[in-house]
Amino acid sequence: MKKFIKILTASLLMVMTVLVMTACVPNNPEKAAKKLEKAGYTVEVVDLVAEGVDGEGALYQVVAMKFDETDDVAEGVYVIYFDSKDNAKAWYDEYIDEVNDPEDGVSAKCKGKIVYWGTAQAIKDLE
Repeated sequence: MKKFIKILTASLLMVMTVLVMTACVPNNPEKAAKKLEKAGYTVEVVDLVAEGVDGEGALYQVVAMKFDETDDVAEGVYVIYFDSKDNAKAWYDEYIDEVNDPEDGVSAKCKGKIVYWGTAQAIKDLE
């Protein structure tokens, strides 16, 4: 019985590790764009530094939209990559009320150096 419990515990640990590792936002804009394009989104990657956008530590923005039959936006997500966790958290804290809109089904998240917001399905497709 003890051996069975050890094997079961090890198996559950492995499953949890796999789930945690697969539920991550891509760590660079190119990977995010590729993943979202594969899911049927129209994607644009903007180099914020090259464009001269004044954002404290903001490096890249990924904008992804999926349109339905009437050419209305069906799903969408915005992702901003920052140079540090502190800059990402500061931006998130400052703009959370502007980007988070539960009435329209839009939620925002901050994970490490990445801030993203969008519809529930688009966020699932990104993660």
